[in-house]
Amino acid sequence: MKVAIKKKLAGDGEFQSGSFKFSSKDKVQAVVDTNSPFELELGEYLREHGILKKELVAWKMAMEDGFNKSTKTNAEFRRELANEKASVKRFEKELRLKTEALAETAALLVRQKKYKQSGAIQRTTNPLLRWPKSS
Repeated sequence: MKVAIKKKLAGDGEFQSGSFKFSSKDKVQAVVDTNSPFELELGEYLREHGILKKELVAWKMAMEDGFNKSTKTNAEFRRELANEKASVKRFEKELRLKTEALAETAALLVRQKKYKQSGAIQRTTNPLLRWPKSS
């Protein structure tokens, strides 16, 4: 009987030191299949698939713990997602402001360049850069 089980689980589990290592899919399937109130059916299923009752109970507890942890994880995930969305919004606003400032600076530089190319005399309040007064 163990040989048949071993062959059946060749793809999903592997044989290690006298006991089977079942995949998560196998464990969930076993818990679902043994959700019968009849002890006779449960014993028959466990013998047929080579599962110990204590393993099945441990798998059920692990599944219940996993479901409880996943709801906590979902709440934490939602908080993190909200924080990330707020960060993205803040960064987008900062980027928009910096883009506007860059565009304004570029426009001023273009205007200054055109002014210099036109040959006009620059006005300045710095006395060192003023044209000498003609007397």
